Amino acid sequence: PAGTAVSMTLGTATQTVNLPSRITSGLTGAVACAAVNEQYSGNIVVSCSQGVVTGYSTASCVGKCLTTDTVTVSLGDNIAEVSPFANIASGANEYNHPCSEVNIGYTGYAFMTCNNRVLSYDTSGCTEKGCDSTTLGATATVFGVTGS
Repeated sequence: PAGTAVSMTLGTATQTVNLPSRITSGLTGAVACAAVNEQYSGNIVVSCSQGVVTGYSTASCVGKCLTTDTVTVSLGDNIAEVSPFANIASGANEYNHPCSEVNIGYTGYAFMTCNNRVLSYDTSGCTEKGCDSTTLGATATVFGVTGS
């Protein structure tokens, strides 16, 4: 019945939650995964038989990627650990990561994707910096004449 308290575990969290609505015997109901562990989205499926909760499944709960999570990224000759700017829902992207956060020799922007608490980092928008007249810093002296 609605209001029945049920202890549920999801990830590292265990919470007692009240069922939000009545579940007909032999059918299932739903509780938000975030009601048990705020790091997850989706629904927990709750089973009921003859007025008694007989079990629950967290299989459809997916984990968010947190600002404390990291992904190891290789770009050029550099390797760096990168974290999201904000929590990312599973299946979502976070854009505008400057490529220079991994390798100062690159320009452009990368994006991060979260898939059930696993981060990935796409560097396809990164390009290696080239040299032009504004980046040349060398000077040379040849036969007493100095130039750059």
